[in-house]
Amino acid sequence: MNYHKGNRLKKRTRLYQKRWFQISLLILLIGTAVGASYGISYLKIRQEKAEAFDLSAISKLEIPSRIFDRNGIEIGQIKIEDRRPVRLETVPYHLIQALTAVEDSRFFEHSGVDFIGIARAVILNLKAKRITQGASTITQQLAKQCYPVEFKTRNINTKVIEAFLANRIEKSFTKPQILEHYLNRIYFGSGYFGIESASRGYFGKSATDINVLEAATICGLIKNPSRLSPRNNMELCLKARNHVLNRMHKEKMITQSELSKFLEEPIQLSQVKGEQNSYIQEMVRLQVIEQIGLENAGKGGLKIHTTIDNETQRVAIQSLYRNLTKTENHPEFKHQTYANYQEKEISPGPIALAKKNTPNYLQGAVIMIDNKTGGI
Repeated sequence: MNYHKGNRLKKRTRLYQKRWFQISLLILLIGTAVGASYGISYLKIRQEKAEAFDLSAISKLEIPSRIFDRNGIEIGQIKIEDRRPVRLETVPYHLIQALTAVEDSRFFEHSGVDFIGIARAVILNLKAKRITQGASTITQQLAKQCYPVEFKTRNINTKVIEAFLANRIEKSFTKPQILEHYLNRIYFGSGYFGIESASRGYFGKSATDINVLEAATICGLIKNPSRLSPRNNMELCLKARNHVLNRMHKEKMITQSELSKFLEEPIQLSQVKGEQNSYIQEMVRLQVIEQIGLENAGKGGLKIHTTIDNETQRVAIQSLYRNLTKTENHPEFKHQTYANYQEKEISPGPIALAKKNTPNYLQGAVIMIDNKTGGI
């Protein structure tokens, strides 16, 4: 006899057959579809905005106009930004290594956006509980440099547009072209724009001739050029340089022995500082600006040739200063000397601060004119 007959357990309803599960799944699918639709629409709008950028701006640079003497020697500049563009092939390879090591180690592998770098930065920032790592590639930085107004506000919208734009740049320019535009455009502190001006300004030499230490020093400034400039804070600059050297070692660009040696070296800056325009250079500058305007003169990269003989000019100035000093040292000279005037300018009294007096020291001028041409 079957004692369990009529006492069997009811068949259990499977989870997917339950009404509440079906409703929840439907809501989830609808939500996912709506979210995906919104996400695609959001990205499409930002991509279209990135497509609207004129990429010709990548190649446009503000280049100072240069003033030359009669023999083709540069004697001055008319500038808004101190910049001297160079070709990438003239830049030493260790400079490219220093740059990519500290700013974008996967530059030659990604297509404008480094998703691996983004993931690494997120993990490191979460571990540190603060933002210690960025993930902007060299291409993304170039985009921001070329379109400063459009990327002035930093938020998720501009970051997405920047990513799409970086991808466009990568498709339109080769990697060497991107590096060249980047190195010629970015600011390196102390008034120097571009790698050539920075090399000359900090080390008194062309970018072609800088060594590994100098390259690491310059590339270390990129994160915060004004704050890290060796002319503003040598200690912070040294830390930034050493960080670049450590990154180069980690990327196997320099050996352990080279790293140890480099870390012991101080930063040796050029002691030659840029001189202000002389009177003659200033007169040329003012005449050019009057004729074509500061915007065209300061950014147009003009070559302005003059009748000035730079060597003769130098000798004439030395002779004039020597004779003015000789006159000031004469026992019967009772007027203000140039040294007295400079002393008052350095340490002005309260009266001098309230009212700027006209210089009363002995001044002079020398002029030489070609009688045939009228050239000065």
